[in-house]
Amino acid sequence: MIHTGSGHAQSPSQLRPTNVEQLQKIVRSVVERVFQAEAFQPGLCIRVRNGKDENSWLVDQSAFDVLFAHGIKAVVAEAGDSANADGSLEIFPISLGVRYSPVFRDDLFSEARTGRTIEGKFSVSVIWKNGSVGLAKDYSETITDTIAVSDLPSIEHPTLRAARGEPPAQGFFDSLLEPFVILGTLAIAVYLLFTVRS
Repeated sequence: MIHTGSGHAQSPSQLRPTNVEQLQKIVRSVVERVFQAEAFQPGLCIRVRNGKDENSWLVDQSAFDVLFAHGIKAVVAEAGDSANADGSLEIFPISLGVRYSPVFRDDLFSEARTGRTIEGKFSVSVIWKNGSVGLAKDYSETITDTIAVSDLPSIEHPTLRAARGEPPAQGFFDSLLEPFVILGTLAIAVYLLFTVRS
């Protein structure tokens, strides 16, 4: 599990990573763990295969980032030179997504916040050119942090389902006390209006 902070008020230059960036971080972490377990050697050519769905580009790009960083040539399974690969890294998402906890506030006038949990579970295998299976295992990663509810439009991806969560439920403070705060504010405004005019 990766915990990335409490999410207290931030300046625009400290905005939280988007859900896509966090999903990529999860995939990179999984591929890094596979890299360590398999002890891939620099100079290898590895074919990357994954479930061809809307998440394919995210998985491919993140896996390539890790492999390239370690001096490994990575090719997609459909590429012409993939037949010459030394092995195949098969990484299939079992589940990939984001969810939010109910909205909460530290006090009556603080910013509305929500807990964000981004999870990924993958079925991973490494198959070498000679047909031997080097690794076959499921990997899971989770990232949790706290974000401002007002940041949701800027961190979610408009079309990638895995990078969008159900809107967070209103917390106790928001659902129960907000009407009283609004009524109290209106009552004070009306009182001040009539006392100032007299």
